[in-house]
Amino acid sequence: MSIFNLIYKQSSRVCIHQITSKRFKYQRMNEVYCRHIGDSNRFEVSFKISHKNINRQFNFNRLLSENVGDFLARIRTNVEKVLNPKVKKKKLNPDEAAELLEVNLIQDGEVVDTTQQCKSVIFDSTNNLLLNIVGETFKVIVNPPWVESLSLPQSLMVGSYCYPSKLEIIFGDPDNSIFEWYKCDRNSSQWIEIGSSTKLLYLSEEYLHFKLKLRCIPSDGKTYGPEVEVMTNAIIKEGPNSCPFMARQAFTKESLPDGSFRVVSYNILAEVYAETVTAKQELFPYCPPFALNIDYRKQLYMREIIGYNADIICLQEVDVRIFKNDLSPVLEELGYQGVLSRKSGTVAEGVATFFAKRKFRLAEVKELSFGDAVDKDPIFNDIWNAIKNNEPVVKNMKERSTVFHAVILENGDKTFVVGNTHLFFFPSADHIRLLQGGMASLYLESIVNNLQSLGKDVCLLFCGDMNSTPDCGLYSLMTKKIAPASLPDWKSDKSEIVEGFDITQPFEMKSAYGEPKFTNYTVGFSGCLDYIYFQSDKLKLLQTVPLPSEDEVKVHTALPSPLFPSDHVALIADFEWIKKE
Repeated sequence: MSIFNLIYKQSSRVCIHQITSKRFKYQRMNEVYCRHIGDSNRFEVSFKISHKNINRQFNFNRLLSENVGDFLARIRTNVEKVLNPKVKKKKLNPDEAAELLEVNLIQDGEVVDTTQQCKSVIFDSTNNLLLNIVGETFKVIVNPPWVESLSLPQSLMVGSYCYPSKLEIIFGDPDNSIFEWYKCDRNSSQWIEIGSSTKLLYLSEEYLHFKLKLRCIPSDGKTYGPEVEVMTNAIIKEGPNSCPFMARQAFTKESLPDGSFRVVSYNILAEVYAETVTAKQELFPYCPPFALNIDYRKQLYMREIIGYNADIICLQEVDVRIFKNDLSPVLEELGYQGVLSRKSGTVAEGVATFFAKRKFRLAEVKELSFGDAVDKDPIFNDIWNAIKNNEPVVKNMKERSTVFHAVILENGDKTFVVGNTHLFFFPSADHIRLLQGGMASLYLESIVNNLQSLGKDVCLLFCGDMNSTPDCGLYSLMTKKIAPASLPDWKSDKSEIVEGFDITQPFEMKSAYGEPKFTNYTVGFSGCLDYIYFQSDKLKLLQTVPLPSEDEVKVHTALPSPLFPSDHVALIADFEWIKKE
């Protein structure tokens, strides 16, 4: 077995991943691929002929009910047109074409009766099939691994990663498939094999002004399907070389050793919000269109996130498509596993938590939709009883699509409960956010209590975009264990006042960053909305990575910008478990 070293530079460090190459397990044979899916009355056929001076791929889409004779006649006619250009000058009937080129389907050494239907011969038969054509024998493979779709990003820059922006393989999977990368200079037509056998390619300086091509040979680990190639249209350009996150990565050059771990919490600004007319004309009018485009932004935040070498990554405003096509494929390639909890309703975004598999094992994921659960789960009875007769508050709470999840991770004999959420935003909704925060706290408390009843040694993290500044009640709830009835939050909307209700939580929690001046910075607002709350009697805070300065975020007026891919900044904190004496 051959081992390739995939080397990629990241900021000032060099990471080396051992990639097991699959290419030498596989040798291309003469094969005909036949595919039929579901209830369709048609099937697809694909094969490649390398004969004399031609190297040609042939693809057909035929009826299952077609007889074998007509099917072979179509193959014969198309192949003959390539092998003998004279055929193009007149239309031949099947008998005339048969005289020019012999094509037979063989089953158990016998020529197949051409009056039979293709469905019964190809798809209903358990016998081996061979196709004889141009004097060669092709093995017929039914429903092999197949690349349903494959595409590459059309905007790429040095310092980022290139990977399929869309990859769908049926009857197989990407982990067992072969990926081969090629580059071509903009002034040349010659493709040069790069040699990577992974679907993730780091774009170092050597790729500047090159185009890329990716060849995928799908596989299920045993059988290989027809290869597919896709190319980028645009050349690779220079990326920004002075993003403030690069300076922050100087604090995170190395992964933390066992016994400690790094946490990132980051609202990455969902495409569904950044691409709206309101975002472009009112929220972020100062941001150049190219820098607001998701193809640009995702290259920056992927590069940023990877460079923090985190063990736990809590993300908010994660587009479902970005989770599937970008975050998961790349981070899984680098040793992470992730889960996404989508908001209820029609909005295709939510919260995602990734963790390093080298350090944690996923035990369970608990998911909560605040609006759906407030009047159903008994653990929220106190909250429900406090608001059930307040119709405007009930309506507001139940209309919210806000989602929360708790990811339960294990490291040896230690259990981590990691909460992640993005609370509801509206200027006069402090009371709604406080109720949601109270529900999250009760939910976490029930999870911790249950784990402790099983003898687990548990500690708690609660991360996210809380849409609440430190002077709001949620910060008091988390750091002082109580959000009393006297808080002004309960009267943030004069038509939805909540009276006579305290919310409490039992954990010793602190904010890793304390009360920074801002974590969100736009023209209309700047302030601290994002937090990494941690259980301070179980975890020791080792360091927090300094936040960008106000001068840095104002270089291009506000966030997002060509140097910042989101309107929020990432929080990065290192912890270790407090040892019992």
